[in-house]
Amino acid sequence: MKFSVPQSDADVLNYELDGLPNPIVPGPALSCQLFDGDRLLGTDAGCSGRWQSSTASVRLPNAPLIDFAAIAAGTIAGRVDFIVTGGAWAFDGKGTVSVGHAIQTDVGPSIRYVAAGRTSPLELIGPSCD
Repeated sequence: MKFSVPQSDADVLNYELDGLPNPIVPGPALSCQLFDGDRLLGTDAGCSGRWQSSTASVRLPNAPLIDFAAIAAGTIAGRVDFIVTGGAWAFDGKGTVSVGHAIQTDVGPSIRYVAAGRTSPLELIGPSCD
């Protein structure tokens, strides 16, 4: 999923892609990688739906930490690669991204929405494009 985001003071990048594991093929695993162009910024083994700036003052549980400079500047040539292994996954072809700011509340860390990003249609890349 390719994307762009506006310049902001955000320290969290949220992403979502609607999809379901193929019920006929047991055990697919999904992992995600975030790129700025061809530069790998981070890997999320569980596709938790967010990455966070390594300089954020409030940390979110299970959010991989990354260099956030291009995201905050709004200059990222963003791409999230969804990597399926050991099975199949059905995607609807649409994804969303947004940026936010991690804040501390009485019940723990939370995210304050800052702005939506723009996504391009998904591209299927891989050996099983049949």
